[in-house]
Amino acid sequence: LEAIRHEAKEAAAGSPRTLHFGVVHHYRESIHPAPQVQAICFASFGLFMANFACPFARAFRCYNSERGTDRQASLATICFVALLLGGVFLTMPVSLYLIRFVTSRADHVGGIAMFATVLFLASLASAVLELYAWMDDVHLVLLRLVEGLASGVLFQMRIILGSMSTHDVLQEINGRMTSACNMGIAFGALLPWCSSLLVAERAADALAAGVLAALSFGLLVWIAMAFPRHVHSLPLRVRFASWLQANGRSPGGAAGITGETVIAAASAVDERRHGMRFLVSGVTRVFVQSAAAVALVLWISDAGLAGDFQQTKAMGLMYAIAAPFEAFTHGVEGPAWLARPKVNRMGSVALSVAIFVGVWGLRLLRLGQDTTEADCMDLAWIVFLMATLGTTQPLDMTMMYELTDNEYYMVMLEWLKAYAGRLLGPVFALAVENWLGFEVLVSSLCIATGVAALTA
Repeated sequence: LEAIRHEAKEAAAGSPRTLHFGVVHHYRESIHPAPQVQAICFASFGLFMANFACPFARAFRCYNSERGTDRQASLATICFVALLLGGVFLTMPVSLYLIRFVTSRADHVGGIAMFATVLFLASLASAVLELYAWMDDVHLVLLRLVEGLASGVLFQMRIILGSMSTHDVLQEINGRMTSACNMGIAFGALLPWCSSLLVAERAADALAAGVLAALSFGLLVWIAMAFPRHVHSLPLRVRFASWLQANGRSPGGAAGITGETVIAAASAVDERRHGMRFLVSGVTRVFVQSAAAVALVLWISDAGLAGDFQQTKAMGLMYAIAAPFEAFTHGVEGPAWLARPKVNRMGSVALSVAIFVGVWGLRLLRLGQDTTEADCMDLAWIVFLMATLGTTQPLDMTMMYELTDNEYYMVMLEWLKAYAGRLLGPVFALAVENWLGFEVLVSSLCIATGVAALTA
């Protein structure tokens, strides 16, 4: 809405601006973005997350080799592993500025093309360095920072899909975006292992980077051929017609809805309460999911099962299983014979409390003895925790679009998901497990899961 007001002021002041007019016929009240736009946006989500997850195997190898006999790693090792796991998000502010700059001059197609180009060049450089054995820790961290210049696409995709959709389909689109992210992480985590099946292990990283470079180039060609040169946003009276009519704010029907009606209705929403609830729920979910994935990896290392990409295979499988389930609970239509699961806020809280009590109850019963049964129970707690997170009520994206300054909350959500979720989550899991123990880590994640359920 702030952007609309800004455009209106520019038009009133006579600022030079290129306008593009067109006629679009819609035959239903529910409107989705064009199929090719959706496909490219979801592919961009998945490709970025695949680049994000591909170096995980190297990070876990480094962590396993640096841990001492007491199963503790140094602070320097934890910091380096954290840079490999989440360093791609450190340059997000620069990426957001670049994509906004390019989009203002070449529309959204220019911003997406810049994203694909950055990933292509970074993956190509990584493949060359790996192929000639020139890759070292410094080069690896620098490449992660360069890949982060494409992270602004996470903001851009939400804006594109949200502006081209009506209010009633936003939840389904968010579910598809979540699935694309999870499947991208699963693909990136499993890619080095799949590469090692085709070539020698020392060349597996080079092949994995080459595959990502090829996919990035293919996406760039697809964007040039299929993405519209100008993205036309739906008018406010079309996007929010069903919401305003459902809330009794447009007695005269859709024809009586104007931009001022939408702004007035959004202003009546408790901005601060709804906004904070939206941010806390969205960020806590990503934090728990990221930390639980690292907890699974640490359990594999503690159980003596590390090696042969076992840790990344487990993480990839976890995200791959979560992808279709989360999409289904977010409103994506499934098979007709499959009933949609009913989610319950207090049920999820009760499960979190039960896991918390179970962890410490068994801890007291076994009196610190490290047995095979205890290791199996630790794994079971992680599985139960992820199942509980999956049964929590999905994040209500429509609530965010009901806010007056929804673009601000959209940007804040992606910022916090990147820094407090995908970056801080793994760091939290590594530090807590390393110095406080596995039980404290699982207990903390139980509390965070309960918070996510209560604020959903």
